[in-house]
Amino acid sequence: MSTESLRTDLALARQREADLEARVAALENQLRRAGVTKHQLAENDPDLLAARQRIAELEVAVSELRRTLAQTEAEREAMRETNRDLARQLMHPVD
Repeated sequence: MSTESLRTDLALARQREADLEARVAALENQLRRAGVTKHQLAENDPDLLAARQRIAELEVAVSELRRTLAQTEAEREAMRETNRDLARQLMHPVD
């Protein structure tokens, strides 16, 4: 996986998470206007519970993507340093 690919996956996961949070908030507002309490909402709305579960899954995915991205960036920096060392050795060979 490339760094750019991981960044894209992370951005997509963040957007999906934001979309789901907005959907949950809209559903909660509709139910609140209908007189359903938050307690009733949590107990009785399987769509809301499913959305909250999906948000939790996405939060885990985002965390994993961030960890993978950090690891990839560290590996990339190590490769760059190795390349710089090799270039220095080629430019200034030790006799």
